[in-house]
Amino acid sequence: MAKFDRCFEKCNPFVAGRKDYRWWKIASPVHLNNILYQMKIDVPILFNPLVLMAHFKYRHLLVGVYEDKTRNLRYIVCGVPGVYWVDEKPFGKMCRWAQVNGNIPKYGAFGYWLVYINPTTGEILNMS
Repeated sequence: MAKFDRCFEKCNPFVAGRKDYRWWKIASPVHLNNILYQMKIDVPILFNPLVLMAHFKYRHLLVGVYEDKTRNLRYIVCGVPGVYWVDEKPFGKMCRWAQVNGNIPKYGAFGYWLVYINPTTGEILNMS
C-alpha cells in the first residue's frame, strides 16, 4: 500500500485506534479511483451518489488497510463519513458502522460507513 503513503495523508480517525488498521484521508475520490484501478480493483459502487454526496458534505473519504497476519487476511477498507441514523448507508447491507468515539452506535454520532474489498478479487465483502 505504498501508493496510499505517497498519495494520501495518513490519519487516525478513530479514538480507539487499532493496530490491525492503517488509514489515509482522501481529498479526491477520483484520485482514489485511479489508484484502485491501477491495482486492478474496479468497484463502481464506491462512487455512487450517496458516497459523492458524503464527500461533498464532509470534504473527505477514508481508505484503509485491514491486516490480520494470524489468519492471513488483508482487505482494503473504504470509509464514507456520516452521522448515524441521519445519513443513509451508502452501500446498503454491504457496509458496517464505525463510530469515531465509542463502540456503541448512538443516534447523531459521527463516524464512517465501512466497506471491505478483497484486493485480490476486487469483490466487496457482504457484511450482513
